[in-house]
Amino acid sequence: MHRVAILDDDAEYQAMASAPKDMDLTGLHYLTETRICSVFGVPPIIISANVGLARSTYSNYKEARLSFHSETVEPLISRIIRFLNNAMAPEFGSDYALAVDFSAVLSPLDDSNEQATRISMLYQAGVITLNEARGYVGQPAVDSGEAFIAAGVSFGTDNKPDMSLPATQDTKELKAPQPSDRAMRMNDRLLETREAEVLVLEPQLDRHYRRLRDRVSGILGRLMERSQGAEEVKDIPGSADEFLPPGATNELADILRNSYMRVTRGTYQVIDDSGVVGAVQWADDSPVVTGILTTVNGRANMIHSTTKKYLQKAIETAMTRGYTVEQLARGVPKENFPGVRSLMSETKVRAKLIARTEVMRSQNMTSTRLYRDQGFNFVSAVDIDGDRGDTSVPPEDPYGYTCAQRNGTVYRTEDAENIMDHPNGTLSWMPMPSNYRG
Repeated sequence: MHRVAILDDDAEYQAMASAPKDMDLTGLHYLTETRICSVFGVPPIIISANVGLARSTYSNYKEARLSFHSETVEPLISRIIRFLNNAMAPEFGSDYALAVDFSAVLSPLDDSNEQATRISMLYQAGVITLNEARGYVGQPAVDSGEAFIAAGVSFGTDNKPDMSLPATQDTKELKAPQPSDRAMRMNDRLLETREAEVLVLEPQLDRHYRRLRDRVSGILGRLMERSQGAEEVKDIPGSADEFLPPGATNELADILRNSYMRVTRGTYQVIDDSGVVGAVQWADDSPVVTGILTTVNGRANMIHSTTKKYLQKAIETAMTRGYTVEQLARGVPKENFPGVRSLMSETKVRAKLIARTEVMRSQNMTSTRLYRDQGFNFVSAVDIDGDRGDTSVPPEDPYGYTCAQRNGTVYRTEDAENIMDHPNGTLSWMPMPSNYRG
């Protein structure tokens, strides 16, 4: 033992332990780093952990910083601010409250190129004047800069056309030629895969929200049992954060992530089969797919923040009106207060709305990013809802078009990516020829 063994020719040697190269030590190190980072809510790439650096690019590093700010820093600071406001309210009254200005934190995360593009879009859409746009990018005002531009025509502050200003964009409305039969078949298949994924995702979201509903009902039931239902809400400590389990957002993110993976794979398959942009192949580590998956945590956090907001509003209303715990749970119909149980009961409606929105969003992000990755700078909107006379205007649309006006309109690919349709909409995108210049 502990000495060199001399073996004869006919002896056999059997290893009693695994060699380091067979033990996947790198994977074990990655697992440890991932677990530690997840506890503190810090993306591994931000602190240069090996597991983060192994999958890092400049694009997902930026997404990780934004995710860290929105999912870890902001909620933590908000909890501290709520505590401070509650603690100081008896001294200063409810007319004063602390608030946080996150603009100084977010400004370094805002890419200058993206900021300039966004300002240009606001000016082109007629939202801000030329001098306001120049001020945002650090340029001095000009004499003729107090003008808005809309539909290719500049308007002064008196809303009269000012034709003396040079046109800054093509004044004609950009409409695409009639799409080919092959392109229309691709569009029909995209909508079919979208509907199929909604049928898969909707029941998963419904089960998720039913679990949340049951948890909220259980907490309220225990509070009513303990207080006999007569104790006022203000005497029961807690907030909306205590009604939703800590892992609820992570559970929702996992559901959405799996859906996004299926959507991206299906969208790639449909576009590849159509041959409209040539041969494309889906891979889970491609920049298009990984870039879309980095948005999952932010979407899950946003969706649950909405749920928390409604719960918090109900709790604050009950506290203000002096309701009992039972009234908070069951509601006060004569005072138009629905109660928490009622707010959490519409699980199917909420699941359907979220499923349709997220599937539509992930599919359109996949197609537009794939087109841009293949060298197509312009896309045409295909929105058959336009025939129904829909008058809604997505706030992200740089042209301010309704669905009826948007159908057949040509957009830059990067603009199209951010346009959200209504949940029951049928908006999809066709690539314009690669030599198209608008």
